[in-house]
Amino acid sequence: MGLNVNFHAQELQFARRSNLPKITTQARQTFIPYNYGWLRNLQKYGGRLTPPPYDFSKITCPVYIFYGENDLLTVPQDVAWLADKLGNLKESIRVDHALYNHFDFLWATDNNVILYDPIISRLPSAV
Repeated sequence: MGLNVNFHAQELQFARRSNLPKITTQARQTFIPYNYGWLRNLQKYGGRLTPPPYDFSKITCPVYIFYGENDLLTVPQDVAWLADKLGNLKESIRVDHALYNHFDFLWATDNNVILYDPIISRLPSAV
C-alpha cells in the first residue's frame, strides 16, 4: 500500500473512537440514517424519535460490494450482513490485499491494479 500510517491516525481523529464500536454493532442489526437526537429526528424523519431503517427493497440496480479485510470502520461480518439484505447483489468482492482498509479505497497508490481493474472488468460493455 502506498499510504502513510500517520495519515490513518490523523484521519481517525475526526471520528470519535467511542463511536466506532457502536457503529459496527449497530450495522449488524440495522442500517439507519444519521441519528440527530430525538428532537431533530422528529422533524427530519416525519415524527419518528429514531431514524427509520433503510428499505433495501428500493435498491433495484445491480450492486457489487468491494471491501477490505483490514478495515477499522467495517468488518467482514458487517459486509456479509449487508450483502444478505441486498436483493440485487451481483457479487461481494474482498480486495486482494491483506492490509487494505477504508482509507485505501481513496488513497492507495496501487488502486488501479487491486481495485479499479476488477471494477472495470465487471462493468457491462458499452457496445
